Amino acid sequence: MNFRAKVLMFSGVIGMITFSGLGADTAAPVNLLKQSENLADGEWKKFSLNAVVTEQPSIGPDKKQNAFHVRIKDGFIGQVIQDAIPGHTYSFSVWMKSATGETQEVTLAGENNPPVQSAKFQPFSVTGEWQKFTLTFVCPNDGNFTFRFSIRGCDVYAAAPEVIEVTKNQ
Repeated sequence: MNFRAKVLMFSGVIGMITFSGLGADTAAPVNLLKQSENLADGEWKKFSLNAVVTEQPSIGPDKKQNAFHVRIKDGFIGQVIQDAIPGHTYSFSVWMKSATGETQEVTLAGENNPPVQSAKFQPFSVTGEWQKFTLTFVCPNDGNFTFRFSIRGCDVYAAAPEVIEVTKNQ
């Protein structure tokens, strides 16, 4: 499917643009996280008294002030994905670097709780350099009860988290 558009400047044509392959299946993936640009927001639930996120962002991997210092001991921060479709696959990605400068193990998790328990816990080695980490998890066919993604046990800077449905984007 091809589209042509004339770019007009007042009354004169200044160029022509051709778009190819546009359609519903080529739309950019939608980030299903709420307040993904602000890890200190209340949409990010803290599941421990020992989960702390700084209120003021720091410089992130894209050189913008969008990274948050996340310190979690014996707990996690995360979000339930209300609109997850049973049987569909989702990916949770987040940019992280160690806040201590030391390499540390940080776990990303995908879970779906009662009545059907399913979970995937993926540890990653986070260094003092910015890296993007991704966990892929399937919303169980039995239903979306509390389908959520989380970051666990860390002292890191984190930025640009996203959850996207990968089933329809494959």
